[in-house]
Amino acid sequence: MSIITFDKVKKTYDDIKVLEDFDLNIDEGEFVILLGPSGCGKTTILKLINGLLKANEGQIIIKNKLISDWNPIELRRSMGYVIQQVGLFPHLNIESNICYTLNLVKVKKDIQHNRAKELIELVGLDESYLNRYPRELSGGQQQRIGVARALAASPDIILMDEPFGAVDEVTRRSLQEEITKIYKKLGKTIIFVTHDIEEAIKLGSRIVLLNEGEIDRDKNKKDFVLSKEKTDYAENFFGSKDFISYLSSVKIAKCLEQKTELNETIEYPLINEELSVLKGIQTCIETQSNLLSVVDDSGKIKGYFIIDSIYKHLLAL
Repeated sequence: MSIITFDKVKKTYDDIKVLEDFDLNIDEGEFVILLGPSGCGKTTILKLINGLLKANEGQIIIKNKLISDWNPIELRRSMGYVIQQVGLFPHLNIESNICYTLNLVKVKKDIQHNRAKELIELVGLDESYLNRYPRELSGGQQQRIGVARALAASPDIILMDEPFGAVDEVTRRSLQEEITKIYKKLGKTIIFVTHDIEEAIKLGSRIVLLNEGEIDRDKNKKDFVLSKEKTDYAENFFGSKDFISYLSSVKIAKCLEQKTELNETIEYPLINEELSVLKGIQTCIETQSNLLSVVDDSGKIKGYFIIDSIYKHLLAL
């Protein structure tokens, strides 16, 4: 069921065309990545959804209601919005920052407090952070608070505009893991803007590649990567990065073979089932073996990783 619909939307800045006859349907519960270079219209789409911008022509429907029929304040309060520069209020402690929207709509203080405790844990921080101030937090911790604040009012839609672009690579990977866990747990509709191919493949259930305000490619993650039909623009944009990133995002546990006829006297190289398929391929090359014994954290053999069968398993995902 569509929760967001763009129908023949046109958006220009002065005489500069950003979107022209733009169509897009986003279903409830999807994690949609808007991917593309700077200036392709990604952030404009988010701002149109949030009502920060108005379309010149066409219709935008949010939760079965024309955006023109929404009260702008109610519309924005019904969504979570996370941006690269978090924008926490420096004079408010972390609990007050998280509960800012709840306070505006006069939610009882005890309910706000319980919600803040729930959310601080959800984003991977402990309760002691609630009494701190933004200046006492690292950039990555502030970004986690921004995510918590976006979730405070339990919105159906969460908009994320390159939210992890300003933090270091280690912190970025950690934040990506957290948002993946949150998505799996809560099942919210997330529209996530990025120009980073690896981030797009790692996070999205569906990827929309934009080219100067038009959709070049729109598919679920597996089909996006494995389909042979690509435009020249997509080929030039990705190279082989999409495929490599996909191999990094799939765990070896998804590509197990059960072999009963193996020679039990041979000790095959071991690899943990939680590592990526790309790591499995690398290990095969390093050990000069086309077969690895896959083990769980206790060391029990769960199956085998075999180079020749990878593609079969990837197609079956």
